[in-house]
Amino acid sequence: MRAGMARGERARVRRAAGMTAQIARVKIRAPLTRSEEVARTRCLDRLSEVKAGAIAAIVAGAGAGKTTVLKQMLMREREAGAQCVWLSLDEGDDTAPAAWALLLCGLSEIDPTLTTGLAERLDAHDEEHKAAIDRLSNQLIAHGGPISLFIDDAHFATGGA
Repeated sequence: MRAGMARGERARVRRAAGMTAQIARVKIRAPLTRSEEVARTRCLDRLSEVKAGAIAAIVAGAGAGKTTVLKQMLMREREAGAQCVWLSLDEGDDTAPAAWALLLCGLSEIDPTLTTGLAERLDAHDEEHKAAIDRLSNQLIAHGGPISLFIDDAHFATGGA
């Protein structure tokens, strides 16, 4: 997309292009494993203790290995049969429409029916926005199994996201 587009125009382009075509696949895929990565066993064991439905945050300085721990936990969860969504945020994801688009793209990787009819409500406000959240909630419940959400660089989710 061109940088000069207005927010509403970007949303129309995103919807017209089928939403996922406008989001870089790298944002919904965990980074590749490097051969020199250190296994973060202690951190992984602590994260494994988190109860279903809970939120866990990894907080540390730059270069401490937060993304590595998150990626290794995602791999551990997938190996155990869990359905997982990976989202890599950046400074462009600090608005509700951008965050919704990224979340919906990640969920559609698990099951495209989870996001059916939701993309056109990315820019909705008030009742339409609430209806989109309710619809997504209902579709996630109907989906049946738990879905683990891994958000890398969540500190970029500021503003309206």
